[in-house]
Amino acid sequence: MVKRKQTQPPIPDEVLKLSIEELRRTSDWLSAGYNNVKTKTLTYLGGSLALLTYLYSGGDLFFPDEMYGRIFYVMGLGSVLCAIVMLFLSMLPRRWEFSTDSDDLDDMNFDDVNHYLQYVKNNYMISYKRNIATYEKNHRVLSLSFFPLVIGAIILVVLKIFGA
Repeated sequence: MVKRKQTQPPIPDEVLKLSIEELRRTSDWLSAGYNNVKTKTLTYLGGSLALLTYLYSGGDLFFPDEMYGRIFYVMGLGSVLCAIVMLFLSMLPRRWEFSTDSDDLDDMNFDDVNHYLQYVKNNYMISYKRNIATYEKNHRVLSLSFFPLVIGAIILVVLKIFGA
């Protein structure tokens, strides 16, 4: 059973229902955003692996003879590989919280509707705080891997076409 602080007057049921509805919409938005980040991550991974397949499919490493060409080659390949590793790490399974837990659903023992609504609101808030941290981690890795992937791809394609 959920205990409330006795010092505060109870929040009206209508206000709690409205806040729960808003939290539900926010939770749905966050879940959709998390799925979009995962989809973009898979797209970037697919594109980077396709790029590497295109570049090295003929068996030619196109390693330049000049020192400046070698430096650019290593920088380009390193940035693409770094981006791929970052994207693979962001695809690791992460814990996603839900507002209700199956153990809690079995033991629902509330005095009145207001206590139950407070319980649901508090669980939405807890799950939102945990899930936003997961979303931010994946979004940050996706953002950080974009520029090394693009810059490395440009360097390697230029070296493949014009360089070696």
